[in-house]
Amino acid sequence: KLLFVYVNFDWFLKDYGKNAELLEACKPLGDYSLFVAKIRDNCAAMGIEQAVDDAVSSMPEDSVLKPFLEANRAEVKGIMETEYNETEVMNLFKAEGRAEGRAEGKAEGKAEGKTEGMDVLSKLVSILLQKKDYASLEKVSSDKTERDNLLRKYNLV
Repeated sequence: KLLFVYVNFDWFLKDYGKNAELLEACKPLGDYSLFVAKIRDNCAAMGIEQAVDDAVSSMPEDSVLKPFLEANRAEVKGIMETEYNETEVMNLFKAEGRAEGRAEGKAEGKAEGKTEGMDVLSKLVSILLQKKDYASLEKVSSDKTERDNLLRKYNLV
């Protein structure tokens, strides 16, 4: 029974060839990194199954992984397809989470803004009542320009 262990080197494989010294020192890791890079390069143009087939076929003849990949092509395809789909799904979840977070943030911001606005308006009303400036108090309720002028006049904004 064949056991194919797929180790997620995603953190390392983002940019094939980035750490040439390590890839040269560990031939299997270098071959695997090349294999994954070929799949990523081809995925958009041909889909995951064809990208895996193409990557297996185009591995260098001296690759230590090529015989294994060719002998276990179906299992390799299944594993790579699962990983590819998992990554896609995780990206969708992240995008949904960000959208939900923004919506919650907007709602909280609006609620806080309304509360602060009411507090400032209450202070203005108190000031106008103390000054017995009933004419301005009446204008504040219907005239935005007058309200804004008085808020600035009393340093409330």
